[in-house]
Amino acid sequence: MIVQVIVLIVGLTISTVKAQDTLRINSLKVVDVCSGEKSWLISLSLGTINFSDSLESFDISIGYDRSIIRPSAALKEGTLSAQMSNGPILNVVVPNEMRIYGFNIARSVAGSLPLFAVSGDYLGECNSIGQLTLPIEPDFNGEFKRKFTVRRLDSVTAINVRKNSVFSGCEFDKEEAMISELDASTSVAMKLKNLSRESTAKYRLTLSFERQSDSTLMAFDSIYAIGCTIEDIEIGSTRVGVTISSLTRDAPEIVSVVKRRSLESSGRVNVSASVIDRTPCGCVQPALNDTVVITIDRPNVNVSTSTDEDACTISLRSNEVHGMCGHSGMKKLILRDLLGQTVQQIETDNYPVVMSTSNLTSGMYFVALSCNEDHAFKLILK
Repeated sequence: MIVQVIVLIVGLTISTVKAQDTLRINSLKVVDVCSGEKSWLISLSLGTINFSDSLESFDISIGYDRSIIRPSAALKEGTLSAQMSNGPILNVVVPNEMRIYGFNIARSVAGSLPLFAVSGDYLGECNSIGQLTLPIEPDFNGEFKRKFTVRRLDSVTAINVRKNSVFSGCEFDKEEAMISELDASTSVAMKLKNLSRESTAKYRLTLSFERQSDSTLMAFDSIYAIGCTIEDIEIGSTRVGVTISSLTRDAPEIVSVVKRRSLESSGRVNVSASVIDRTPCGCVQPALNDTVVITIDRPNVNVSTSTDEDACTISLRSNEVHGMCGHSGMKKLILRDLLGQTVQQIETDNYPVVMSTSNLTSGMYFVALSCNEDHAFKLILK
């Protein structure tokens, strides 16, 4: 009698363990929302089914959000349903519920394949999640011996595989720009081409010097936008980064202002620009990048301060020396080299006296301006 009780307890324990089987819905495909085919595929698995389990029919309903996924067909190839004479059959009469059922007459099916598969169209975005549920208890034929008390359900998810486009990005409106001796800065504009104007569209624009050493010649000063909104901006000595959104026209413009770091600096600086699409579900990655060459021109002549500014003054304006007198009368402008020899001389009653320095060879010169009896002297370095 004691032995029989022990055997009975062991038998119940084995039966309880066997009842902990898993019914699982597997998502077999990650949807690429940037592709032409936005389809998904799921399967329902019961694990390994033996002939002794007597599986002959099933009727299973799967809940879903029809704004994200839309079932189109129940598939039997490669599933246990291929062994059944009827099914699987897909019924979507009940909103947000797909019902799949199939059966055999007096013949069970067996194997480790999924019971069935379902395919359909994906209607959501890349950040949408197609949740799957079991709204009612799955139904099998009465003789089916397995009980599925554990359920694991995947979700239908999507990604966006971006494609590079050489027609989308940024392009400077000119190939070269110059910072002259009279200007400490210059503006360079670029157009943002073929970017999405959707409300969720967001882009990151980066401007940078091609070499770190270029920051000794010039620096970024400011940046502003036309036809779009700048959400945030980071300006460093060698790089500018801005986040752009709310594009209000097809080709917005971004204008950056760069300035020379000193009047003595000169050279050529390459400024590169690139755009990255930060839109969560964007499908196009801009690949149109551009470069503008900025020439920093060394001043042709550097002038010292005047010794007699009240009576007359001398100033430099774009390769020209201008003599200014505080009163009318004859004015004389004389340019001499370091040996005291006269290189140029102008005597006139015009106002002001203008002398070109564009033909001078490099060297040091003295300029003397005579306004009647008053004189102003300046040292010129070329």
